[in-house]
Amino acid sequence: MTGVLLLEADVSAGEDLLTAAAGLDLDAYAATHEDLFGHYRPELTARINAPVFTDFSRPETALADLTAFCRKTGIRGIVPC
Repeated sequence: MTGVLLLEADVSAGEDLLTAAAGLDLDAYAATHEDLFGHYRPELTARINAPVFTDFSRPETALADLTAFCRKTGIRGIVPC
């Protein structure tokens, strides 16, 4: 199975994007800050295979975190939300 990474999935289109990923048989992951993920709606977290936590206010760190995660999990697409 192939995966897709959504950057900050808790947006108005987040649920639709996660539904589309499931319809395409894609594993869906969400990149966010750990504090924000705690406030994600249950209908979103139920559709996310796993979160990857990073700090987008530190771009170099976020890039390194997300690059490592994508390489480890075989992410094939990134969707900025």
